[in-house]
Amino acid sequence: MFEKAGTGTGSSIENQRMFLDRHGYLEEAFMTFSFSPIRDESGGVGGLFHPIAEVTEKLLSARRTQTLRELSALLGNVKAVEDIGAALTQLQPDTVLDTSPSSSSTAAMSPPRASGGCPAWACPRAPRGVRRRRMSPRRALDDAYRNFYEQLQATVTHAVVSVRA
Repeated sequence: MFEKAGTGTGSSIENQRMFLDRHGYLEEAFMTFSFSPIRDESGGVGGLFHPIAEVTEKLLSARRTQTLRELSALLGNVKAVEDIGAALTQLQPDTVLDTSPSSSSTAAMSPPRASGGCPAWACPRAPRGVRRRRMSPRRALDDAYRNFYEQLQATVTHAVVSVRA
């Protein structure tokens, strides 16, 4: 990319996934990089303008929306409460990066969690057949993340109510 800009052609890398050591843990982040030549008075390339824009919130929002959309579609086909767990396991791995399978191991560097921050559907009392999930070790439990889990819970609850109706 630098070489291309050095020859006078601009380019960019969009939505590059990175893990940055900030806030005391390795945080998932997304960046967009631009490489633009700076012309000198002779018309040649005299320098390089290389801005970096963080697009993490935009991509997380899109990823979470896709997960909710896919989950709604899968749960729309469920005919019995017992089938909800099976539907949840069909979520594509690339759309559920904000959840991680439950395990006894924890990441060496994980974000701090607020007390009582475990969403009801992801806690140990999850309905039978529903795989328990834990929050991503690469994201802090902020308001947007809590809202995502509340929406997941509402989607699953709606499916249960619809099946029982």
